[in-house]
Amino acid sequence: MVDNEVQKGYFSRKVATVTEAFGDTFGSADLYEIVEYVPLEKAAFEAFSENLLEDQSFLEGKGGTRGGLRQCVAVYTTEATFCLLVDPQGHNYARYVRVAPNIARK
Repeated sequence: MVDNEVQKGYFSRKVATVTEAFGDTFGSADLYEIVEYVPLEKAAFEAFSENLLEDQSFLEGKGGTRGGLRQCVAVYTTEATFCLLVDPQGHNYARYVRVAPNIARK
């Protein structure tokens, strides 16, 4: 399932943890669309959330911009209240991150 709905949101750049992303006041408000969904088990999601700068094979070669829109990967677990929208810009770590309501709970 891909959500081609264009949305606007704050993205943090190169934050190490989800806590840093929540407190980031230097983020940029950008237009984005979700182009892929990556469900994780609870423990894997928690580990990813606390190590956003670590390489992840599921992010490799993803992200970037197309037509002025960030191409985001939605990383989530059904057991969290939030998900992470990631634009790795072709890298394999969470270069740009948006904390959003959990898409699995819609």
